[in-house]
Amino acid sequence: MTLLYVLVPTDFEHWQSVKEVMEDEAREQAEEILQDLAKDVQTDSGSMPELVIRQGQTKEQLEELLKEDRDIKILVLGAASGSGNPGPLVSSIAKGGFMDNSGENISIPVTIVPGHLSRAEIDALT
Repeated sequence: MTLLYVLVPTDFEHWQSVKEVMEDEAREQAEEILQDLAKDVQTDSGSMPELVIRQGQTKEQLEELLKEDRDIKILVLGAASGSGNPGPLVSSIAKGGFMDNSGENISIPVTIVPGHLSRAEIDALT
């Protein structure tokens, strides 16, 4: 099991040192979020997930991870809540799926969890 957090690059180019501080803080926040999620996963499943932090565009980083780790057999995504739009990643995947380096589709089942569900509602699904 793998948990992925993608840091989207900042466009802040004015002062390199400020940009580096912002990136360091974003990485620390990502690590905290993944550690909290990993505890929940371990409690629910009994196994500790692999934690992966990458920087770049989310869909491209996810495609790279899927190409690198063929042991990943299913992808679970959380949809955005509220606006009626599931979010850019879910929308993009629904339109075109994932591609490998040769332009071939990467075949993997995708489960989309609606963003409005509470933890208790998600637990009731299992």
